Amino acid sequence: MSSFLQELGPVAVSHRQEVEEVKRQLNMRREELDCWVYSFLENKKFDVEETVAKLKRRLAMEAEEMAKHEFTDYMHESLRSGIIQVIGTDKSGRTVFYVTVSRDKKEADHRDEKKRTFDLMVSYGTQLRADNKRGQMVLLVNYENASMWSNVDMSLQADVALRLSKFFPGCVSKVYVCNMGRMLCSLAKPLFSQLPAAFSETVMFLPKSEKSALKLMEFIDEDVLPVALGGKNDCDNQAEWDRHGEVIETYFNQMREAVADRGLTLKDWELECLDLQDVEVARRFSAPSGTDSMVSLMTYGSNWSPTPLDGCLGSFTLRRDSELTPLAEDNEWCSLVKSFPTNMALFFLEELYRWRVAVAVEESAERCTLMDVYAATWKREFVEVPAIDLSNKEWYRFVPGPLRTLYHAALVVVSIASGLSFLVALLFFLSLTSSVAVTIFLAFFVRWDYIFALFATLILVVHQGTTLCTRAVNVISVLLERKVIPPLDMLGKNRGSAAQLILFSLMVLSQLVSLGYVLTFGSFLMGLQAVFAVGWLFAVVFLLLCHIVLFLDWIPSNSQLQQDEQHSMLMLYLMLDVQESEENPDTVMGPKMPSIIVCTSLIGLTIVFGIVFVVSDAAAFAAVTCVLAVATILTVDFCSTGSFSVSNRSVLRGTVTFASFLWLFLCYSYGLLQYDNTWIVSIATIFSLNVVLVVLATMCLMKKKKSDKKLLRSMLVLFVLITCASCIASFFIVGTTVGVISLVLLVHSSLGILCVRRKSRSVGGSFFFYSAIATLAVSCIVIGFTGAKWDYSEPRSLPPQNASAPLDPLREYHRYPVCALRSSGGFGISDFALLTELVGASNESVFTQDFINWFGRTDIAFNETIDVYGAHAEHWTASRFDSVLRNMTVLTLRNTHIRSSIMTMTVWIGSIALAPLQIFLPEAWLKNIAFLISFLTRSIDFSWFSVRDAIVQYLKDVKASTSNEVVITAWGIAGGIASLVGVESQTQTITFGSPGLLHVLHFTNFSKADYHKHVLAVVSDLAVLHTMTRHDPTMFQRIQCNESAQACGGMDYISAELLTMCDVSGRQHISV
Repeated sequence: MSSFLQELGPVAVSHRQEVEEVKRQLNMRREELDCWVYSFLENKKFDVEETVAKLKRRLAMEAEEMAKHEFTDYMHESLRSGIIQVIGTDKSGRTVFYVTVSRDKKEADHRDEKKRTFDLMVSYGTQLRADNKRGQMVLLVNYENASMWSNVDMSLQADVALRLSKFFPGCVSKVYVCNMGRMLCSLAKPLFSQLPAAFSETVMFLPKSEKSALKLMEFIDEDVLPVALGGKNDCDNQAEWDRHGEVIETYFNQMREAVADRGLTLKDWELECLDLQDVEVARRFSAPSGTDSMVSLMTYGSNWSPTPLDGCLGSFTLRRDSELTPLAEDNEWCSLVKSFPTNMALFFLEELYRWRVAVAVEESAERCTLMDVYAATWKREFVEVPAIDLSNKEWYRFVPGPLRTLYHAALVVVSIASGLSFLVALLFFLSLTSSVAVTIFLAFFVRWDYIFALFATLILVVHQGTTLCTRAVNVISVLLERKVIPPLDMLGKNRGSAAQLILFSLMVLSQLVSLGYVLTFGSFLMGLQAVFAVGWLFAVVFLLLCHIVLFLDWIPSNSQLQQDEQHSMLMLYLMLDVQESEENPDTVMGPKMPSIIVCTSLIGLTIVFGIVFVVSDAAAFAAVTCVLAVATILTVDFCSTGSFSVSNRSVLRGTVTFASFLWLFLCYSYGLLQYDNTWIVSIATIFSLNVVLVVLATMCLMKKKKSDKKLLRSMLVLFVLITCASCIASFFIVGTTVGVISLVLLVHSSLGILCVRRKSRSVGGSFFFYSAIATLAVSCIVIGFTGAKWDYSEPRSLPPQNASAPLDPLREYHRYPVCALRSSGGFGISDFALLTELVGASNESVFTQDFINWFGRTDIAFNETIDVYGAHAEHWTASRFDSVLRNMTVLTLRNTHIRSSIMTMTVWIGSIALAPLQIFLPEAWLKNIAFLISFLTRSIDFSWFSVRDAIVQYLKDVKASTSNEVVITAWGIAGGIASLVGVESQTQTITFGSPGLLHVLHFTNFSKADYHKHVLAVVSDLAVLHTMTRHDPTMFQRIQCNESAQACGGMDYISAELLTMCDVSGRQHISV
């Protein structure tokens, strides 16, 4: 059995059957070709047919190209110019080629000759040898003093890399790129990364430092390593270059003769040369020359192997007799048979040699068998064995055969149910964390100094939100892979899978019990919601327990450690002056050019759209700026993984997160606030801090010296000071509740960073979390813009016509039920709608014309418009209309500031965040959950609290000064506040196109019955403001609309529709 594949490891041994099949189809019988065939097989993902086709193309290339190469004068000179030379072998026996790039020149005319020369080098370096079963080579490339403009031909290097992948896959085992300049490296890394993996994955970039020399000595002996790279091999001289050129030319002539003249393939010729060595060895073993000259009994591969590559020249000839030094074991056998006759001694030694060869063959076969078992076990342990399918357990064989199908079906049901439950739990965590984060961000605009007190809280919430979402995403991904979920994996595979199955089975059983109970008293839909609710509750509790267990670090298995994400190493590196742990150079390759382009483009677009929003004050640009800022954070987070060290990656992510949120604050401050001098202070401070952070981060990322540790330490100290100062300031500026929350988050996050060994964040968790933040923030911005105020500058009315005849009962039946609404004085729903639209007139002439056309025949009089609240750069007004004959006073509430409407969205932010869960959870649960996740809103002094109190007080004054019936009307966001005011002041309220209040009654001291008694809501089908909130279904009128969402939500459409369907007095609306 072949032992050649053992050189490549157990994975290669496990694919021995595929190797044999490829060899069979190509009529290859020699085991020396196993590693060479395996390199092609691995390149083609172990597809036998494609591998055979690739090898046929390789053989055709040998006959049609290599054998017909012309050895030109340029190739003769270049081989002796010191550009590339053989310097020996590495510690694994692979041929090492040393390339000095500074001696090369860009010569487009000779590019084909350079390719042919490189083909010869690769063929020579990877030829079959008794002491190198791998058939691989190593490139040691020195870029010192190389110019990107005169020495480096990137096109040639790309062509060579593609040719290696096409005809020599796996032959170049490693490429050590040393002493490459920063500019050249920035160009080479993204280029190499786009090349085929067969080449790009072998490249390792080593900067010019003492560490690089030590790193190289891990793979190459100091005597082989050139002096220029920290070794002792003085090979940069003309004599060595000439010897190298002579060897390559000799190899080329012999190869061309064998391939072109004799019709052999390259590998057949190499095997022939190897057999000639074996014949010479056998001849020397058989030559009797007396007992004193007995040869070694070891296999020929030990003492009769080719000589090591001496200096800069590889000579693959056999050693001379005078160079043989018998081993101690050989001398003992020679001494033992010295007294025997010559023929008997030779017979004894030959039999002993045959016995040892047989033992070696048997030992090789057993070793291959063990490798097969190990590889199969490795696959079964880490890839194939599912966590929930317990078919490999001892007790499974006692399950009767007919029941095993039912058993597997039950496992599938448990898996699906548990996956859906954790999906709902993920949605809950997204709703909770995103609502808290967006609430804190909107709180920045309450007062000019809130940004300093709440900024650290926002960053800590983002960190914890990412962690929670990562926990849920990890569990879902593990369930999809049918493995044991953390932290049950700490119990081991068998116990963990059993515990997981028991827990999930209990959850499914509880869901079935709840389904049966609800179906007894309710509908099937309520039963399904109860099933999801029980699963959601189980999954949330389980994930919280997982978070606690992982936080306390109760993990005994070292296999679960994630050192690449261990931020405590960064702290030790910066604060305790210890060296940062070496990272795998194969995975840390520096940022790729496409990643740099994408990240830079997103940052630029965020800045551009932010400036455009400041100039235009348009809702679309506000939303786009928010989305781009969040996308920038997420993209940099993703692209920095594997491209930087732990320190640089942490600095880059932290800086981008800080800068993005600060940039959003700056844009919205200029675009939405009517600020005074106090706001200038916060804006200027935040802008300066943003600039300082970006500059320091850029300096940290650009420098490469050990002195950078001081700069990194300064960045860390700055981050810590900002965070701690902000948390302390929250106690005095915002309040004790927010201060305690900030302090708890700070302590929790710090302990988590220092203590937790498991990976606490992932790209998947970050993606879902930041997507939820962007979605919720954009919803609040867009709804705040669309529901801020209603303005029109052209008259909306036409002169009234004669009143129409009363409708017959059948026609009245087809009208909206709300059309039957009448106050005690005769006011109808169309009257309230037209008065609400009137206050949006932008000038007095338009208002007068519409008022006369609509109410000229009545005694309704416009009284006044007063400011009911005007603090914090906000402007809430109430327009009063009185009718003496109808004993009615109508107060129309209006908000004229966009910033105020956006901040008022914090009333419904919990309901909006829970919108994805509305189809899963019961109505009562949603109400309570909305109350819980809005805890931070109640702790911050948002202006709408003061607006509500001011309007309630104004209503008390109005009621005290008149005996008329008082009704409040409003549109949009103002209608939502009017609903709060109406319930609070026990006043009849009519809202148009406004969000509902059913899930936010916790902001009042009243119940659903009070809401039902005092609030009537009129909305259109596609209006935005009410789609994610809840109205009282018994006091809620939906009107038809086939227009866009923005048009349907407009006050002009609602009033025109109500006027058409409900009014019989002859009034007309211009939009009809």
